[in-house]
Amino acid sequence: MLSIGKTKIKFDFTFFAVVGLLVFIDTSGTATLSLIASLTHEAGHLIAMLLCRSKLRCITFYGGGICIESDIELLTFGKRLFIVSAGCILNFIIFGIGTTFFSSVREIYIFSVVNIVICIFNLIPVGYFDGAVIIDILFNRFLDYKISAVLKRIVAISFAVTVVGVTMVYCFIYNGKVSISFLFVVFYLILAQFIR
Repeated sequence: MLSIGKTKIKFDFTFFAVVGLLVFIDTSGTATLSLIASLTHEAGHLIAMLLCRSKLRCITFYGGGICIESDIELLTFGKRLFIVSAGCILNFIIFGIGTTFFSSVREIYIFSVVNIVICIFNLIPVGYFDGAVIIDILFNRFLDYKISAVLKRIVAISFAVTVVGVTMVYCFIYNGKVSISFLFVVFYLILAQFIR
């Protein structure tokens, strides 16, 4: 564990295991670009926290991503929404710049597309993904707590059912020929709704 000022930085073994596995099995370089895009996403959150003067407590790198702990719950509605959205906003900006001005440069174009995939993936409305946190902030701001909790559960279950349905259709279209990584992502998304 490292410390920068009052902020603790932790590295879980699973982070190195996942990064090592991705680098080992990736022959196209896409995994490396995905890792860079994910770090860029988290940098967006950190920049927003600094701009909003949020106090960082801990940054933990683990196999499922990066967890940033701060005093965000003490900030205003607008600042919380900005901080949680900032990672996706930065990914989207990189996608826009890359595809608009550098579409002829293959590596930059691929990195831009990876950024929009990371953006969309993080907007998923389940578990600890940014989409779920954004919904949580919005629902808690404008709705009663009990109604908010029920609606969040409905959104998460609807998403899980949709993912399972799309997966079944995909398997039917391709006669059951589905990659292991695709099934892993589907399983992860369904499991994510129970992690908070």
